[in-house]
Amino acid sequence: MNLLIDGAPKEIYVDSLKYNINYDFRYGLLFEELMNDKSISDSEKFYLAIKLYLDNQYVENYEEAITQIFNFYLCGEKPNQKKGSKKRQNPVFSYEEDAGLIFAAFKEVYNIDLVEDKIHWWKFRALFDALPESCQFRKVVGYRAIEIKNEMSNSEKNFYKEMKRIYALEDKRTLEEKEADFANALFG
Repeated sequence: MNLLIDGAPKEIYVDSLKYNINYDFRYGLLFEELMNDKSISDSEKFYLAIKLYLDNQYVENYEEAITQIFNFYLCGEKPNQKKGSKKRQNPVFSYEEDAGLIFAAFKEVYNIDLVEDKIHWWKFRALFDALPESCQFRKVVGYRAIEIKNEMSNSEKNFYKEMKRIYALEDKRTLEEKEADFANALFG
């Protein structure tokens, strides 16, 4: 789908049946939070996703409903799958932890009040992805993402290490994931 041509959908289709979907950006944020919750099984996540997005509308084809919900969440795009890259990337932003910075960025750049305004998830994502490098949120994300290289001066290395420390996200990996990441770093 093309946002500019087709508009932002307010329903999904499961087996040719139309279902109204909760399209406000807040549902997208809640969905991401749900999918990242390691204390909930996948089957429970899928059940809760249908409940979240479809307000308990009865759906016969559960698997197709989940597929359409993921398609909606991804704004009609295919999931990013970098081929050949097996190293798990640490997240550089969190909708939850960066809520204040994201709010400020939208207010500064677009004069949109994310607390008061209702915005379609697809529009929110388009605006979010287009936030300029000059806003504080993008600067913080840049600090988290930058790779400290040997070619950098010592003062640059120290600066970026300090920025990474100041703006670090909470590490939500399990002990097993931390151990696996450590082993991968040691043994490649």
